[in-house]
Amino acid sequence: GNLLEWVDSPKISDPARIQEYRVYRKKAAEDPAAFRLLSAVSGQRYFFDTDIQPGLTYTYAVATVIAEDIQGPCTQPLIR
Repeated sequence: GNLLEWVDSPKISDPARIQEYRVYRKKAAEDPAAFRLLSAVSGQRYFFDTDIQPGLTYTYAVATVIAEDIQGPCTQPLIR
């Protein structure tokens, strides 16, 4: 599997307002428009992706969602 870990952006002034993190994934060779929502994670700053094919490389991005279901920008792509 692929373990993803992240830290909150220093631009977040009130971490208590964080509702969840949305993890997006695509195969590394695919177009950037191919990112799809993989999971929504609450209360933790990590995700373990076990639904992968050995030998393939994936690209991930994580977005922070605050109260009122407002999603911030995605992180820079992470390749695993």
